Amino acid sequence: MSLETETTIVIALLPFLAVWALLDLSRRVQRRRDERVARQIALTDAIHREMGAAAAPEVTRSWTGTWTVSVRLPLHREVTVGAISRLTQDLFRRLDRQEPPRLRLVLIPQAMARPWPQGRVVDSTRAAGRLSRAA
Repeated sequence: MSLETETTIVIALLPFLAVWALLDLSRRVQRRRDERVARQIALTDAIHREMGAAAAPEVTRSWTGTWTVSVRLPLHREVTVGAISRLTQDLFRRLDRQEPPRLRLVLIPQAMARPWPQGRVVDSTRAAGRLSRAA
């Protein structure tokens, strides 16, 4: 085979290799997304099984493989914070079969519920004439 023939074959194969590489990349990205969603569902189910609807975690994964769990909690409830932390550590330790798991837990303070409804302040000092319709 001559160099010219080999070059022609390589050039002809390049589009197929590019399509294959893009499909492989797409498959890997989808697999990582599915794994993230599965862990988020598993953690949410574990929390709801033990504590009820106490928290809704968000699970992400960095390109280095470290998992990050972000959860909004009332930080003044130490028992809840401790239970969520324990459940998260246990689940990721079991799934990764690694001690300690490659995990970062981010606790976001949840605003305390106000005893009164927040609404718009209405100025009641307007003249009554402005509120009625003109005939």
